[in-house]
Amino acid sequence: MRECFDDYETTTGRSVTIADKGSVATAGVGTVVLSVIVHGKTRKIKLEKVLHVPTMSFNLMSVGMMEERDAEKSFKGGKAIINIGHKVAACGTRKSGLYHLSTVPMSDAAAVACLGHVNVAGVKRMIKNC
Repeated sequence: MRECFDDYETTTGRSVTIADKGSVATAGVGTVVLSVIVHGKTRKIKLEKVLHVPTMSFNLMSVGMMEERDAEKSFKGGKAIINIGHKVAACGTRKSGLYHLSTVPMSDAAAVACLGHVNVAGVKRMIKNC
């Protein structure tokens, strides 16, 4: 979601190749801060140069991009561990063929902070369009 970026720059003419060799257009690039769970404790990690692909209904991390940023990755026994500077930055578990990072579930307050509030003009438009 665009609203989850801490900073954001619109992009044009850029796309991402996905697993089926198709490509999807990006809308922007920026920084996202995630709350991840590592060894039972919550920590925040900053992801920079994150591509925004609004047509995708889920988020993907590129192993190649992690490698370019000197992250060490380990995938074994259905578990993923990402180390940066010999420190565990994130962990994940394999589900349905994909690794899912262990993140803090988004609370209602966090969702509002990320998604924002609809202003008065927006509420009026919603009422008008009902």
